[in-house]
Amino acid sequence: MKRRKFLQQTITTAAGAIFMPTIVPSSVFGKSAPSNKIEIV
Repeated sequence: MKRRKFLQQTITTAAGAIFMPTIVPSSVFGKSAPSNKIEIV
């Protein structure tokens, strides 16, 4: 793998990791997160 290709992929991956959490709504991590709810069917 060439150095430029490696750097490009590293920067792209890091940028994706930084911007991805901003897409998820805050309610997922908050008090009413889906993982905190118990559903009996």
